Amino acid sequence: MSKKVIFKFKGHDKLTSSAISHYIQQTDINYVKLMIVQKICSLISDGINPDNFVVASKSDDLFNTENSEYNDFNDFKILAEKENSAKKFWDIINRYHRPVVFYKQNNRYIPIFQYQNEDRLIIRKLNVNSPVEFNLEGVGSSMVDLYYASEREQRNRIQWENEQIGQVVQNVNEIARASATINNPNIPEGIRSYAENIIKHAMSRQDKLNTEIGLTNGSVSILA
Repeated sequence: MSKKVIFKFKGHDKLTSSAISHYIQQTDINYVKLMIVQKICSLISDGINPDNFVVASKSDDLFNTENSEYNDFNDFKILAEKENSAKKFWDIINRYHRPVVFYKQNNRYIPIFQYQNEDRLIIRKLNVNSPVEFNLEGVGSSMVDLYYASEREQRNRIQWENEQIGQVVQNVNEIARASATINNPNIPEGIRSYAENIIKHAMSRQDKLNTEIGLTNGSVSILA
């Protein structure tokens, strides 16, 4: 994964609390999709057998276990195993808000992403006074894609870069996008196709969210 970053931006005047809550919730869902796709592709690139992945469900209470493995795997309901149905496996990841994906290793099931670990999306600041202001922290490879969404290479590029310190712009431009992770030559074509589809859908949803909230005046900070 890449560096941690904080994006600061403003939204429309007079946004309702429900609109703000919806934006944060849906942005977090899209962020999780990108993180899961990246984690799967990175693990496969590192040598994990693609058929060792399973996607499961569980109540939210287990998500409170911070920085630890899910030891009681039997409490989860397996929804699909990659080796039995690749299509079902990827469809569930695409459709479910917060799927729980594991890979099998040495007779253990290890979660690839936990919703309370250091890679989670964090709200560093939320000012609901008009106009609303957000400070969101997350892994750069996902955050950059979410910020630009389907217009990420065009959105106010000149204005945005002119507002940044030169070195910060260079660092952000060097951050590998989520979409770049799946282009590793070690990723099988079939997996790449499913992963691209999930990223495309997440970007489309995020582009609509960013437009609806009126995302403006964006700035970025690279965390050490």
